[in-house]
Amino acid sequence: MVSRKQLIRLVMRSSSVGLLVLSVVSAFGQQTTTTNTNCNLYGNTASCTSTSNSTDYGAQQQRAYEQGQQMGRALGQGLAGAIQAHAFTKGVRNYCNAHPGEV
Repeated sequence: MVSRKQLIRLVMRSSSVGLLVLSVVSAFGQQTTTTNTNCNLYGNTASCTSTSNSTDYGAQQQRAYEQGQQMGRALGQGLAGAIQAHAFTKGVRNYCNAHPGEV
């Protein structure tokens, strides 16, 4: 059975998790490119090669958003399950109190 205080704590935790996910998601949204160039001298000729690494923060932002949705969905389902379990237990208790001695 979930008490009102436990339910409030759970909702407060979910709010702080949602805020954390939102702040992580807002930190992304840009793309960076790193270019490395290596040059070798052969007499009077220079031979250079460059490699570039691109980091797409938009894809990271999308993954963080989707993970936030999954966390929210799981938390919502957990809360709904706790509320239903509490309502069922309360209903059974009310029925038993109204019908003492029944088995």
